[in-house]
Amino acid sequence: MRKALLVLCAALVGCGTEFSTGGSGGAGGATSTTSSTTSTTASGGAGGQGGDATGGAGGAGLENCVDGVDNNGDALADCADPQCSAVGFACLPDPGQGWVGPVVLQNPALDCPARWPAAVMSGGASVTSAAAACDCTCGAAVDVACADLQNVGRYADSACNTASALSQFPIGACTSLPNGASFGAIEVMPVPCSGGNCPPVPSVGKPPTVWVEPAEACAPGGTPGGCEAGRCAPPVDDAVVCVATQGAQQPCPAGYPNGRTVFTALNDTRGCTACSCGPAAPGTCDTMLHLYANGTCAAPAGAALPDDGVCTPMDPQQVFLSARPELLGTNDAHCEPSDPTPTGTVTATAPYTVCCM
Repeated sequence: MRKALLVLCAALVGCGTEFSTGGSGGAGGATSTTSSTTSTTASGGAGGQGGDATGGAGGAGLENCVDGVDNNGDALADCADPQCSAVGFACLPDPGQGWVGPVVLQNPALDCPARWPAAVMSGGASVTSAAAACDCTCGAAVDVACADLQNVGRYADSACNTASALSQFPIGACTSLPNGASFGAIEVMPVPCSGGNCPPVPSVGKPPTVWVEPAEACAPGGTPGGCEAGRCAPPVDDAVVCVATQGAQQPCPAGYPNGRTVFTALNDTRGCTACSCGPAAPGTCDTMLHLYANGTCAAPAGAALPDDGVCTPMDPQQVFLSARPELLGTNDAHCEPSDPTPTGTVTATAPYTVCCM
């Protein structure tokens, strides 16, 4: 699982607080708790020995173990306060200037531990990724030019067996047939088209990247103090405690001998070569030939023939006095797309040296 990169800061920002409990208390003072994770106050009652953190005669208040402050007034803060050491807070070796931590290192698929709730870094040792998936198609041809004339074969017999007489009618114009015309059969030829181009339609798909040896660093929920030497840290249970600094393969500080490099960002330059379309292949134009009973193309004679090149029998007794081919559109004009190839890679960047105990 890939997590969003969180910048590893030189000073970790607190995400909560932790309180420990004191010794056993005397008989009852009133207790007021404003939050189990932010603050607790206690008022003492009368008499008693060694009151606990929730109040009692002579009892001390609770110590917040992750804020670097003496909360209970015993002149001891965080790791120096017995209340905190009793629940596992301890001073760990100080890695020195430029190192951030302690943090715990774990698999990003897991939630950060309760006492180490701040995810401050995520990445891995390297990254694997598949090349971009490239595809290219061409849109419908545009700017196609149709021929100006409609060729029509005229036959004396209904089966188109006799030699034809070829007529040519300007497309979109009315052509008068002064002496009238009758046909045994008629054959309307397809009108060729030429030129034109097609818009390229590229497609670039980037498969997911996968971190190799994924790692996430989790920091304490605050800024615990109380160590004269070293750095105060919560209990770690089974987690691995580490420190980190910017840059790959830096020498590890004392107390943290086991080093590794964790990259925290990606540079994804994957793409495809250009998608392009060749010139439109020659095609045909869709037309319909209309025949009329008068000489001005104003009296339809019920004859409308497509340009399919098919022999169509006609009534030889019917006389037509004008004809007009109508342009309907184009078809079969298409372009061949190019075959784009993948380019670029994914590389891991922003390295940190992480050294663990």
